[in-house]
Amino acid sequence: MKPSMEPQARAREAGCVLLVGDRQGALRAAERLGWPVLLLTETAPKPSRRRRLLDWRVVDLAGPVQETARAGIELASGREVRAVVAVVERATLPAALVRSRLGLPGLDPETARRCRDKVAMKEAAAAAGIACAVPEVIVQQTTAAGLLERHGTPVVIKRRDAAGGLGTVFARDAAAVAAHLEPGLIAERFVDGVEMSVETLRFRGQTLLTNLTRYLVPGWASVLPERLPPALEAAVLACNQRVLDALGVEHAMTHLELFLTPGGIVFGEVAARPPGGYLMELLETAYGFCPWEALLRIEAGERPELPQSASRHAGAWILHPGRPGQLLAVEGLEQARAVPGVLDVQCRARPGDPVPARDSTARSLGRILCAAADPDACARALERARAAIRFRMEPDAADAGAPQN
Repeated sequence: MKPSMEPQARAREAGCVLLVGDRQGALRAAERLGWPVLLLTETAPKPSRRRRLLDWRVVDLAGPVQETARAGIELASGREVRAVVAVVERATLPAALVRSRLGLPGLDPETARRCRDKVAMKEAAAAAGIACAVPEVIVQQTTAAGLLERHGTPVVIKRRDAAGGLGTVFARDAAAVAAHLEPGLIAERFVDGVEMSVETLRFRGQTLLTNLTRYLVPGWASVLPERLPPALEAAVLACNQRVLDALGVEHAMTHLELFLTPGGIVFGEVAARPPGGYLMELLETAYGFCPWEALLRIEAGERPELPQSASRHAGAWILHPGRPGQLLAVEGLEQARAVPGVLDVQCRARPGDPVPARDSTARSLGRILCAAADPDACARALERARAAIRFRMEPDAADAGAPQN
């Protein structure tokens, strides 16, 4: 579908940015920079949003990559596009294809494929001597017994291009493994360790900023920047650098997950796009700059000036009852807002709303945002605020104040 453009939008057409995927932070940053926005989105924008766009198309980011890329190239045709920015995981490869076609800086298609395909990603990491759980592609002849023998218990089964844990299964016995022996999925060993992440902004091969994030409750709550003993922090940053070099990531924002295990650091996965889980808000709160604006400038070939240290620590807890049903009420929001250190509590859900299952870390009804002088104080504020909130659901089962996984 192609909407009509208002005359003032046509007048602002020079030097626009093409966003692949729809995240409000990216749109707001482009507006602050004065850059008109072209948008490839999976859902038609509301009229209030349309008025803020130069032009837009509805695409299926889960569909054929070439079709999405073709829509982006058509949308950019005849316009001066200064940057193509993937803001969600599924947008990484089509954005790279459009970028390559337009001759713009940024992640190239081959690097984007390595960052999108977990098999290619981990094979490249392993070839560089980086410790990781190398996945096995499930084929018709794969057996449950064979996977258990090769990978141990539990066997982690997932899609090779999934993000946010979508569809990931931890199969703990032969029956559970057999139930998920779908050709094309991948299986790998479970890594038993403390999970954390590293966020990086790179410009023409140079790292401008790195941040360490603690997963207070993996998939639910995070605090940044994390404090580690100096030797361990250096090792984590070295692992991050080695992975990005091995994959060829020179010009992007990345979100890398790893595990701290008794045997050393084990690489998990890396995404070459801005992180979810409200980490973009946390980076701005802790470091005092807008990471969205920094990302847009990098993608446009401009080097942003970034702080090298945080002035405080910030944390977020994702709000969701942890199970599907109909929402009867959300209680305790004001009590949560009153907890010292809490900056904001937002919950979009209203009584009567259907609540879908939390099938990925991207599924959220809102968040708690905190800040403190040290990470432990920030974590305590998050825990107190989350404990104050109750979701009342139908079927009747009170939320106990912690995620129900």
